[in-house]
Amino acid sequence: MKSYKFLASAASLLMAVAMVSCDKENNDDDKILSNHVYFTTEGPTTLVQGSGMTVDVHLTLSQAVAEATSFELTASGEAADCIAFDPETVTVTAGTNTADFTVSLTDNVKLTKEAVAAIEIKNLNEDAFDVRATVRLSVLPAAQYSEEEAAFAQAFQAANDVDLLSLFGDLTLAGTIEFPGGGNLSSFTEPTTINLSGTSSIHLNPASTMERVIIDMTANPMGMNDYLHDSFRKLTIEDKEFFALDDEDNFGGPQLMNLINWNENTNETFKATISGMVLDFAPDHKTATVSFVTEGENFYLNPEGEPFVDSEGEPIYMTWNDNRIGFEYSYTAWDRNLEKIVGGDPTAIELLGYGISAHPGAWLGMSSVLDDEWLLEEDGEVSLYCQPTGVIDFEAGTMTFEFPFDHADQYGYSRVKVTYKLK
Repeated sequence: MKSYKFLASAASLLMAVAMVSCDKENNDDDKILSNHVYFTTEGPTTLVQGSGMTVDVHLTLSQAVAEATSFELTASGEAADCIAFDPETVTVTAGTNTADFTVSLTDNVKLTKEAVAAIEIKNLNEDAFDVRATVRLSVLPAAQYSEEEAAFAQAFQAANDVDLLSLFGDLTLAGTIEFPGGGNLSSFTEPTTINLSGTSSIHLNPASTMERVIIDMTANPMGMNDYLHDSFRKLTIEDKEFFALDDEDNFGGPQLMNLINWNENTNETFKATISGMVLDFAPDHKTATVSFVTEGENFYLNPEGEPFVDSEGEPIYMTWNDNRIGFEYSYTAWDRNLEKIVGGDPTAIELLGYGISAHPGAWLGMSSVLDDEWLLEEDGEVSLYCQPTGVIDFEAGTMTFEFPFDHADQYGYSRVKVTYKLK
């Protein structure tokens, strides 16, 4: 009976640690009565260098020991040199079969990619003990995650069994922009497909809670930063046909360019971001939808976040849509333009009243995206419109987006498709 009880106990332990542990087969009949060692943990098994994260691990023996027994802990694998134990030697007291310890990271090795370490026992007395289940730890390099992000992800994984760290940092992407053509400028007359690649930087929004996770794309959102910048330049300072045409009858572009010293040769910094992307998890937390559409009227805003108003006290619109993909822009020429407006420069104020500015948002994302404003199909023409969608599949390791987009010189929407690979 004792053997059957022992085997049942061992089987129960193996089932409990199946999700986080690696079973070590041992068919040696001479050791069937040895005391088996099981390492288990109830929380996340991912650690990030520089984050201060720890993992609590339980050591459980299949049988209680008659006298105090100590085990010196060690690690194997690519990340072995990064692993630290507290205490380094764990003791199972007489009459018991468990002991606890904590795993953290040292600064001995700086990783450049994810590595794995497994917990082991150094100089194990193999005549009396054998390790049946260990814990494998994933160690991620530092820099891409803040301490707050790592702590939030660890708590979220403990509560929901979802690794948000796979979503944070620099994610590799691949995608396309199907552009319809039909513009007036030579750059935009022909239909074309633009390939997107590279990485986007994705981070936790500080307003996130366990009940409402929010993420921000802080660099190269949707892989489109260069595309947005290039399109904006072609629509403005590189447009010798209209905006930048040096002609005394051409009002708007030349005056603004002269006022703020803005032209195709000035050294400007352009950056697009998307913030406030809300994740809506399925009940099993294996998938989530992503909301990334900004709703509300689109006004020019002063540094205090209030709309600029015209001579009649009416807010000045940047675009006429009431919903759009949530791109936000920082641009050095707009900084100079804004300074002129706030400072009361009459030319800058007059131009703003006509909607003429160096703000990228006045030229990019012109039409609403929740409804098809172009209605090309009603005229029997091909429409690339699609409803904006964003889906994260944590099991498949992907985050995908599809959405419509347009700028100031095209006929119909572009269709953008982007797929990210989670870590």
